[in-house]
Amino acid sequence: MIEFHETQLQIAQICAEIEGNDKTLMGLWDLLDTNVEEQEKFDHVTSLVSSSLDEALRKGCLAFEVIEQTEIEVERLNALKASKMKELVLKRQNELEAIYRDVHMDIDTDGARQTLINLIESGNVELSELLSSMDNQIANAKELALSRRDVLDKVEKWKHAYEEEKWLEDYEKEENRYSAGRGAHDNLERAEKARILISKIPSMVKSLTSEVKSWELERGRSFLYDKVKYIAVGINVNLLDLPNCSVFTLLSF
Repeated sequence: MIEFHETQLQIAQICAEIEGNDKTLMGLWDLLDTNVEEQEKFDHVTSLVSSSLDEALRKGCLAFEVIEQTEIEVERLNALKASKMKELVLKRQNELEAIYRDVHMDIDTDGARQTLINLIESGNVELSELLSSMDNQIANAKELALSRRDVLDKVEKWKHAYEEEKWLEDYEKEENRYSAGRGAHDNLERAEKARILISKIPSMVKSLTSEVKSWELERGRSFLYDKVKYIAVGINVNLLDLPNCSVFTLLSF
Protein backbone atom coordinates (compact mmCIF):
# COMPACT_ATOMS: atom_id res chain seq x y z
CA MET A 1 0.00 0.00 0.00
CA ILE A 2 2.86 2.34 0.87
CA GLU A 3 4.56 1.63 -2.45
CA PHE A 4 1.29 2.29 -4.22
CA HIS A 5 0.95 5.70 -2.57
CA GLU A 6 4.60 6.53 -3.34
CA THR A 7 4.01 5.61 -6.97
CA GLN A 8 0.90 7.77 -7.06
CA LEU A 9 2.87 10.65 -5.53
CA GLN A 10 5.64 10.30 -8.11
CA ILE A 11 3.10 10.27 -10.90
CA ALA A 12 1.44 13.36 -9.46
CA GLN A 13 4.81 15.14 -9.31
CA ILE A 14 5.53 14.20 -12.91
CA CYS A 15 2.10 15.49 -13.90
CA ALA A 16 2.76 18.76 -12.13
CA GLU A 17 6.11 19.11 -13.89
CA ILE A 18 4.62 18.40 -17.29
CA GLU A 19 1.69 20.71 -16.65
CA GLY A 20 4.16 23.45 -15.80
CA ASN A 21 5.99 22.78 -19.06
CA ASP A 22 2.70 22.79 -20.93
CA LYS A 23 1.73 26.18 -19.57
CA THR A 24 5.19 27.49 -20.41
CA LEU A 25 4.81 26.03 -23.87
CA MET A 26 1.48 27.73 -24.47
CA GLY A 27 2.80 31.00 -23.11
CA LEU A 28 5.75 30.88 -25.49
CA TRP A 29 3.50 30.01 -28.42
CA ASP A 30 1.39 33.04 -27.69
CA LEU A 31 4.45 35.24 -27.29
CA LEU A 32 6.12 34.04 -30.46
CA ASP A 33 2.93 33.93 -32.56
CA THR A 34 3.50 30.25 -33.33
CA ASN A 35 1.23 29.03 -36.12
CA VAL A 36 -1.64 26.66 -35.40
CA GLU A 37 -0.06 23.78 -37.33
CA GLU A 38 2.98 23.79 -35.05
CA GLN A 39 0.81 23.94 -31.94
CA GLU A 40 -1.38 21.04 -33.05
CA LYS A 41 1.64 18.72 -32.89
CA PHE A 42 1.43 19.04 -29.11
CA ASP A 43 -2.33 18.72 -28.64
CA HIS A 44 -1.86 15.46 -26.76
CA VAL A 45 0.45 17.26 -24.34
CA THR A 46 -1.34 20.55 -23.81
CA SER A 47 -4.57 18.70 -23.08
CA LEU A 48 -2.97 17.71 -19.77
CA VAL A 49 -3.46 21.19 -18.40
CA SER A 50 -7.19 20.61 -18.05
CA SER A 51 -6.99 16.84 -17.41
CA SER A 52 -7.16 14.81 -14.21
CA LEU A 53 -4.39 12.37 -13.25
CA ASP A 54 -6.43 9.37 -14.46
CA GLU A 55 -7.11 11.08 -17.78
CA ALA A 56 -3.42 11.88 -18.19
CA LEU A 57 -2.50 8.25 -17.62
CA ARG A 58 -5.16 7.06 -20.03
CA LYS A 59 -4.01 9.51 -22.73
CA GLY A 60 -0.42 8.43 -22.36
CA CYS A 61 0.76 11.93 -21.52
CA LEU A 62 3.28 10.57 -19.02
CA ALA A 63 5.24 8.54 -21.55
CA PHE A 64 8.95 9.38 -21.45
CA GLU A 65 9.09 10.38 -25.10
CA VAL A 66 6.18 12.77 -24.55
CA ILE A 67 7.91 14.41 -21.61
CA GLU A 68 11.16 14.68 -23.53
CA GLN A 69 9.40 16.07 -26.60
CA THR A 70 7.76 18.77 -24.52
CA GLU A 71 11.00 19.77 -22.82
CA ILE A 72 12.82 19.98 -26.16
CA GLU A 73 10.11 22.22 -27.59
CA VAL A 74 10.24 24.49 -24.54
CA GLU A 75 14.02 24.75 -24.88
CA ARG A 76 13.70 25.55 -28.58
CA LEU A 77 11.15 28.26 -27.98
CA ASN A 78 13.16 29.76 -25.13
CA ALA A 79 16.10 30.05 -27.51
CA LEU A 80 13.89 32.05 -29.88
CA LYS A 81 12.44 34.15 -27.11
CA ALA A 82 15.37 36.55 -26.73
CA SER A 83 15.53 37.43 -30.42
CA LYS A 84 11.74 37.70 -30.59
CA MET A 85 11.71 39.95 -27.53
CA LYS A 86 14.25 42.23 -29.18
CA GLU A 87 12.22 42.30 -32.39
CA LEU A 88 8.94 43.13 -30.65
CA VAL A 89 10.46 45.73 -28.35
CA LEU A 90 12.43 47.50 -31.08
CA LYS A 91 9.35 47.52 -33.31
CA ARG A 92 7.54 49.48 -30.62
CA GLN A 93 10.57 51.71 -30.13
CA ASN A 94 10.50 52.50 -33.86
CA GLU A 95 6.84 53.45 -33.56
CA LEU A 96 7.57 55.66 -30.56
CA GLU A 97 10.43 57.42 -32.33
CA ALA A 98 8.29 58.01 -35.43
CA ILE A 99 5.60 59.69 -33.33
CA TYR A 100 8.11 62.03 -31.70
CA ARG A 101 9.94 62.74 -34.94
CA ASP A 102 6.71 63.67 -36.72
CA VAL A 103 5.98 66.43 -34.19
CA HIS A 104 9.59 67.63 -33.80
CA MET A 105 10.13 66.21 -30.34
CA ASP A 106 13.70 65.15 -29.72
CA ILE A 107 14.55 62.01 -27.75
CA ASP A 108 17.79 60.13 -27.18
CA THR A 109 17.03 57.30 -29.60
CA ASP A 110 20.42 55.62 -29.39
CA GLY A 111 20.43 55.70 -25.61
CA ALA A 112 16.87 54.38 -25.39
CA ARG A 113 17.60 51.52 -27.79
CA GLN A 114 20.75 50.48 -25.95
CA THR A 115 18.92 50.53 -22.62
CA LEU A 116 16.22 48.26 -24.04
CA ILE A 117 18.74 45.85 -25.55
CA ASN A 118 20.69 45.67 -22.29
CA LEU A 119 17.48 45.01 -20.41
CA ILE A 120 16.48 42.19 -22.74
CA GLU A 121 19.90 40.58 -22.74
CA SER A 122 20.07 40.68 -18.95
CA GLY A 123 17.06 38.38 -18.78
CA ASN A 124 15.78 40.33 -15.79
CA VAL A 125 12.60 41.56 -17.40
CA GLU A 126 9.24 40.06 -18.27
CA LEU A 127 8.49 40.73 -21.91
CA SER A 128 4.79 41.19 -21.26
CA GLU A 129 5.55 43.90 -18.68
CA LEU A 130 8.08 45.60 -20.94
CA LEU A 131 5.71 45.60 -23.92
CA SER A 132 2.89 46.88 -21.73
CA SER A 133 5.14 49.70 -20.53
CA MET A 134 6.06 50.60 -24.10
CA ASP A 135 2.43 50.50 -25.20
CA ASN A 136 1.70 53.03 -22.45
CA GLN A 137 4.57 55.20 -23.66
CA ILE A 138 3.21 55.07 -27.21
CA ALA A 139 -0.29 56.01 -26.03
CA ASN A 140 1.11 58.96 -24.05
CA ALA A 141 3.27 60.03 -26.99
CA LYS A 142 0.26 60.01 -29.32
CA GLU A 143 -1.72 62.12 -26.88
CA LEU A 144 1.15 64.58 -26.51
CA ALA A 145 1.69 64.69 -30.28
CA LEU A 146 -1.98 65.48 -30.83
CA SER A 147 -1.78 68.33 -28.33
CA ARG A 148 1.09 69.89 -30.32
CA ARG A 149 -0.70 69.89 -33.67
CA ASP A 150 -2.27 73.34 -33.42
CA VAL A 151 1.08 74.91 -32.58
CA LEU A 152 2.88 73.02 -35.34
CA ASP A 153 0.25 74.01 -37.90
CA LYS A 154 0.89 77.67 -37.04
CA VAL A 155 4.64 77.09 -37.30
CA GLU A 156 4.21 75.68 -40.81
CA LYS A 157 2.11 78.66 -41.87
CA TRP A 158 4.68 81.08 -40.54
CA LYS A 159 7.48 79.11 -42.19
CA HIS A 160 5.65 79.31 -45.52
CA ALA A 161 5.12 83.06 -45.11
CA TYR A 162 8.80 83.51 -44.30
CA GLU A 163 9.86 81.54 -47.38
CA GLU A 164 7.51 83.59 -49.56
CA GLU A 165 8.97 86.79 -48.12
CA LYS A 166 12.45 85.65 -49.07
CA TRP A 167 11.25 84.70 -52.55
CA LEU A 168 9.55 88.08 -53.00
CA GLU A 169 12.70 89.95 -52.03
CA ASP A 170 14.70 88.04 -54.65
CA TYR A 171 11.94 88.43 -57.22
CA GLU A 172 11.77 92.20 -56.83
CA LYS A 173 15.49 92.41 -57.55
CA GLU A 174 14.98 90.90 -60.99
CA GLU A 175 15.02 93.58 -63.70
CA ASN A 176 13.08 91.53 -66.24
CA ARG A 177 10.31 90.42 -63.92
CA TYR A 178 7.69 92.23 -66.00
CA SER A 179 8.75 90.65 -69.29
CA ALA A 180 6.10 88.84 -71.32
CA GLY A 181 5.56 85.14 -70.95
CA ARG A 182 3.55 82.59 -69.03
CA GLY A 183 6.18 82.28 -66.34
CA ALA A 184 6.25 86.03 -65.79
CA HIS A 185 2.48 86.13 -65.36
CA ASP A 186 2.59 83.30 -62.83
CA ASN A 187 5.31 85.08 -60.89
CA LEU A 188 3.29 88.29 -60.82
CA GLU A 189 0.38 86.39 -59.33
CA ARG A 190 2.64 84.71 -56.80
CA ALA A 191 4.16 88.06 -55.84
CA GLU A 192 0.71 89.53 -55.20
CA LYS A 193 -0.28 86.58 -53.04
CA ALA A 194 3.05 86.75 -51.23
CA ARG A 195 2.48 90.43 -50.31
CA ILE A 196 -0.91 89.58 -48.85
CA LEU A 197 0.54 86.65 -46.92
CA ILE A 198 3.48 88.69 -45.62
CA SER A 199 1.10 91.34 -44.30
CA LYS A 200 -0.32 88.64 -42.03
CA ILE A 201 3.00 87.70 -40.43
CA PRO A 202 2.54 89.95 -37.36
CA SER A 203 -0.82 88.34 -36.58
CA MET A 204 0.68 84.89 -37.23
CA VAL A 205 3.41 85.52 -34.65
CA LYS A 206 0.89 86.86 -32.17
CA SER A 207 -1.39 83.85 -32.63
CA LEU A 208 1.52 81.44 -32.40
CA THR A 209 2.81 83.06 -29.22
CA SER A 210 -0.63 82.82 -27.66
CA GLU A 211 -0.96 79.16 -28.67
CA VAL A 212 2.43 78.27 -27.19
CA LYS A 213 1.71 80.08 -23.92
CA SER A 214 -1.62 78.32 -23.62
CA TRP A 215 0.00 74.94 -24.27
CA GLU A 216 2.76 75.57 -21.72
CA LEU A 217 0.29 76.76 -19.11
CA GLU A 218 -1.90 73.70 -19.55
CA ARG A 219 1.02 71.25 -19.59
CA GLY A 220 3.25 72.91 -17.04
CA ARG A 221 6.28 72.49 -19.30
CA SER A 222 8.15 74.35 -22.02
CA PHE A 223 7.19 73.80 -25.62
CA LEU A 224 10.31 72.51 -27.36
CA TYR A 225 10.84 72.22 -31.09
CA ASP A 226 13.76 69.89 -31.80
CA LYS A 227 15.12 70.61 -28.30
CA VAL A 228 14.95 74.42 -28.55
CA LYS A 229 12.59 76.53 -26.46
CA TYR A 230 10.15 79.02 -27.97
CA ILE A 231 10.87 82.71 -27.53
CA ALA A 232 8.50 85.00 -29.41
CA VAL A 233 9.98 87.67 -31.63
CA GLY A 234 8.31 91.05 -31.81
CA ILE A 235 5.28 91.04 -34.05
CA ASN A 236 6.75 93.85 -36.18
CA VAL A 237 10.02 92.02 -36.87
CA ASN A 238 10.80 91.69 -40.56
CA LEU A 239 12.14 88.17 -40.96
CA LEU A 240 14.42 89.36 -43.74
CA ASP A 241 16.19 91.70 -41.31
CA LEU A 242 17.58 88.58 -39.65
CA PRO A 243 19.35 86.83 -42.54
CA ASN A 244 21.36 84.47 -40.36
CA CYS A 245 18.32 82.98 -38.69
CA SER A 246 16.06 80.25 -39.91
CA VAL A 247 12.37 80.43 -39.15
CA PHE A 248 12.85 77.85 -36.41
CA THR A 249 15.72 79.80 -34.86
CA LEU A 250 13.51 82.86 -34.91
CA LEU A 251 10.91 80.86 -33.14
CA SER A 252 13.78 79.78 -30.89
CA PHE A 253 12.27 76.37 -30.48
